[in-house]
Amino acid sequence: LKKLGEDKLRGRLLERANFKNPDEDIFKHHDMMKSTFKPVCKIEEHEVRQSVKEVMASIGFDFDKFDKISADKLLKCDLDSLSKRAKYLYDNGYIDIIGSNNYLGVCEVLSGVSLEEFIDIIKVLKEYYKFTDEDVKSLLKRGTVIFTKDGFDNFKHNMDILREYNGKLAVFNGDDDVPSEIFDVYINSFGEVDRNALYKGITAYSEEELSRLIEDYTS
Repeated sequence: LKKLGEDKLRGRLLERANFKNPDEDIFKHHDMMKSTFKPVCKIEEHEVRQSVKEVMASIGFDFDKFDKISADKLLKCDLDSLSKRAKYLYDNGYIDIIGSNNYLGVCEVLSGVSLEEFIDIIKVLKEYYKFTDEDVKSLLKRGTVIFTKDGFDNFKHNMDILREYNGKLAVFNGDDDVPSEIFDVYINSFGEVDRNALYKGITAYSEEELSRLIEDYTS
C-alpha cells in the first residue's frame, strides 16, 4: 500500500514536471488574460511596484520581464512575506534550481504558498514520499501546482487524519466530516497530550505512517 501510494503521487506530480516537450509554454494563457491588480491610487501603485521590483532584483530577476498575469500575482502578495520567501529561496539555492530565466516558474513558487507551507511541502515530499533532490528540482522548474495555495490545500485534503469522532478514535480523509474508519477505542483513555493531539487531528502523509499511528493508538 505504501509503495502504491508513493508511486501514484510521484507519477501524478512528475507527470506535471516532466512534459514530453520540455520547452512547452504551459503558462501561454497568461498573455491572453487581463491584469486584475487594482491599487488605491497611482502613488501606491508606483510604491508597490517599486518594492516588488527591488525584491525580485535581489534574487536576480527583472520585474519588467514578467508577463501581465505573473506581475499581477506578485503585486498582490504581502510584501513582507514575498521578501522572506524570496530570501529563503535564494539563500537555500532554490532559485538556482528553478532557473535564473524561469520567470513563470519563480512567480508560481513565490506567489503560491507561504514560506512555512513551502518548507512543509519540501519536507513531506522528501521524508514521506521519498522524492529525490532531482524530483523536487523537476517540480520547482515547472512551477508545479503543488506549490500554489489551492494545490497544497488539495494535497493536504488527500492525506489521512487520525482524530476524535463521537469520543472514539477515527480516520478521516482530509477535511471530510464523516470518518472512513472508526475504532472501538475511546479518546478519554489516553493521556492529556495524546487527547489534545487527537482532538486537533494527526496527519498521516503515507499509508505506512497511518498504519503505525493506528497501531500505536489501538494496541
